Amino acid sequence: MHPDHLFQLLGKNEDDCSVAAFQKSLSGVPRVDRDSHAVYYTYAAAGIELTFLSGLGLASVFLVSRAESGDESISAYRGALPSGLSFEMSRSQVHELLGEPHDHGDAKISFGLQVFPWDSYSVDMNVLRISYALDLLGINQVIISLPADSRKKMT
Repeated sequence: MHPDHLFQLLGKNEDDCSVAAFQKSLSGVPRVDRDSHAVYYTYAAAGIELTFLSGLGLASVFLVSRAESGDESISAYRGALPSGLSFEMSRSQVHELLGEPHDHGDAKISFGLQVFPWDSYSVDMNVLRISYALDLLGINQVIISLPADSRKKMT
């Protein structure tokens, strides 16, 4: 699957044939966690995490760089990243490729946890969020998600 097609899976239910085909294409058996509003699939061998929200379907796809995942059991995502990105790109290279982000955040400690610097772009009415290494010389994680306003509707 072309990485930009991941945007087309957003909002689809777990039983949608295109979502099921994508999940079947991923290596390994996923770890599945549930709470009252969501189901989380972690495909550790593939470096991918999927979040399905009740009433919204697939809400986010996390593509993880093992170097910064913080979880030794999760491998690096080895497929092509969307929008021509690569984990080796610096923040300035991402800005050259995609332009200025519509939102961004700096590194900080929140509730005792490290929050990495990030940029957010609108793509086809969805969100492409890029989390960077602290030195801004590489990408930790690429997140494709529904816009925040659609997620707020479920609460």
